[in-house]
Amino acid sequence: MDAVLPSLRSTERRLAKDPQRAEVYCQEIHKLEKMGYVAVVPPEQATSTPESWFIPHHMVRHNNKDRIVFNCSFQHGGKSLNDLLLPGPALGPSLLGVLIRFRQYPVAVSGDIKGMFHQIRLLPADKPVLRFIWRDMKRTEEPKIYEWQVLPFGTTCSPCCAIYALQRHVQDMGESNSHLVDCVEQSFYVDNCLRSTHSKEEAKDLVDGLRQLLHTGGFEIRQWASNIPEVIEHLPSDVRSESSELWLSQSSIDLHEPTLALRWDCLCDSLKYKHRPVEPTEPTLRNVYKVLACQYDPLGYIVPFTTRAKILVQDLWKEQIGWDEPIQPQSLRDRWLAWVQEIPDLIQMEIPRCYAPASADSPTSNRDLHIFCDASERAYGSVSYLRTEDAQNEVHISFVLARSRVAPKKQLSMPRLELSAALTGAQLASVLHTELTVPIRRTILWSDSTTVLHWIRSESCHYKVFVGTRVAEIQSLTEVNNWRYVDSANNPADDITRGKTLKELSRPHRWHHGPDFLRYTEDHWPTNPTS
Repeated sequence: MDAVLPSLRSTERRLAKDPQRAEVYCQEIHKLEKMGYVAVVPPEQATSTPESWFIPHHMVRHNNKDRIVFNCSFQHGGKSLNDLLLPGPALGPSLLGVLIRFRQYPVAVSGDIKGMFHQIRLLPADKPVLRFIWRDMKRTEEPKIYEWQVLPFGTTCSPCCAIYALQRHVQDMGESNSHLVDCVEQSFYVDNCLRSTHSKEEAKDLVDGLRQLLHTGGFEIRQWASNIPEVIEHLPSDVRSESSELWLSQSSIDLHEPTLALRWDCLCDSLKYKHRPVEPTEPTLRNVYKVLACQYDPLGYIVPFTTRAKILVQDLWKEQIGWDEPIQPQSLRDRWLAWVQEIPDLIQMEIPRCYAPASADSPTSNRDLHIFCDASERAYGSVSYLRTEDAQNEVHISFVLARSRVAPKKQLSMPRLELSAALTGAQLASVLHTELTVPIRRTILWSDSTTVLHWIRSESCHYKVFVGTRVAEIQSLTEVNNWRYVDSANNPADDITRGKTLKELSRPHRWHHGPDFLRYTEDHWPTNPTS
C-alpha cells in the first residue's frame, strides 16, 4: 500500500484545486461500490492476505467525460501488474474480419454489451491482487482498502477473460441456436456486435435471440442500430442508440453510429471516416508520427493519401533530424503542411457498407475477387474488389481492402518491387479467403509486370533467394493460373504508388469502383501483350 500512497496524495492535491471534479471522483467510486463492482476490505483481512497488489488511479477527460483510470502498468520494484499477467490467446475474431463480414449482406445491425468486463466475477483468490486505496478526499484519515470483485479495465488479461466468459456462456446455453453462437464467435469484437443478414426478418430474430441468450448470462446488449428501422423499432427505447431514437421519431437524419472507430451512416448505409482535428503545433518528426497514428483506416480506403505521408517520413529520416527538431529543409516542411491541410476532407470519404445491393443477394449470384498489384520506386501495394454478377447479368463492383508498403531504403530493381507488390496481393487474397463467408467463385490477381508473371509461373527453385522465397510464398497462397496481366492505365493499384488527394478519392473514381473493364464479360478483359 505504501507504494501507491504518493500517487493518492498527488491525485488528492489536484482534485483539491477543482472541487467539481473531486465530487465526480467520489461519486464514481461510490457508484462502483454500490454496483458491487468493488468492496471495502476489512482491516484484519487486508493484513492476513499473503499476496496482494495495489493499483494507483487518476482521472482523465475523454470525449468531454471524466473517467477514472486504474493504472495496471504502474511499476513497483521494476515490475508492474501487467508485466506479471498473461494476456491470454486471441479468442475473438479480428477487428478487420468483423468489418469485412459486416459488409456482406444488405441488412445490418450493431450493438454493444453494457459494461462487459464488469459482468464477469473474479475468483476469491484473484481479488487481493486487484486492490486500490481511497478516502473520499478526507486527507487526514487513513485510506480504505478496496478490492475489485469483477474484471476491471486496464489489466492485460481482462479482454481475453471477458471474451472467454461470453463465448463459453453462449456455447453452453445456445446449443439449439447455432446461428447465435456463430454470431458471437464471428461478429463480436470484444463488446461490439456488427452483423449483416439477408433479410429484416432474419435480423430481427437475431436481435431478439441475442438479447434473450446473453441476458441469461447477465450481459445486456444496448445501443442497437440498423439500416432498416423495422428491425429495432419494437425494442425498448433505452436499448436503442440515440441516433436510432431520433431517426425513428423523425427528429433527425444525422444517423452516424460509431462502428469500430469508423462511422456508419444508417440512412445512406455507408461507412464514413472520423475527422480528428490536428492541433497547430510545430512540425517535428514526433508530431508527424502523432498525426499519422490518428488516421485510422482499417480497410485501407485512404491508402493513396496516407502512403504519401509515409514516403515523406522516409525522406525525413534521410535528413537525420531529431525527434523534436523543426522539419527541414523547407521543401519537406511544405509537403507536410500541404498534406495536413487535406485532412479535413476526410469527412467527404464514404464507402458503401454492403458489397452489393439487395437484388444481388441471391444464391445464383456469382462473386469473384479481383486483386490488383503495383509498385513504384517509392511504394508498392495491392487493392481488392468484389465483383458480383446477379441473375439478370448486372455487375456490381465494390472496394474491399487495400494495403501498401513504402519501398525499402536499399534500392531494389523495379521487377523486385513489383514482385513485392504481388506478394502483398497474395497475402491480401489469403486474408479475404479466411474472413469472408460469402461463397467466392474464383479469385483473380492482376499485375502490370510481365516479368513478375513469368516468375510466378515458373519453379521458385530456379531463382536466387530474394525472388525464390517470394515466388514460393505467392504460389503457396494463390493458384498460379489465376494470375493475369493488366496494363497500367487500367490498374487501380497505380493510385497507391502515385498517391491521391482526399478530394480526388472522394469523387467517382476507379479506386472506388475498380477498372471499367470488370463491368464487362471476360472476353473484354486485358490480355498478356505477348500473346
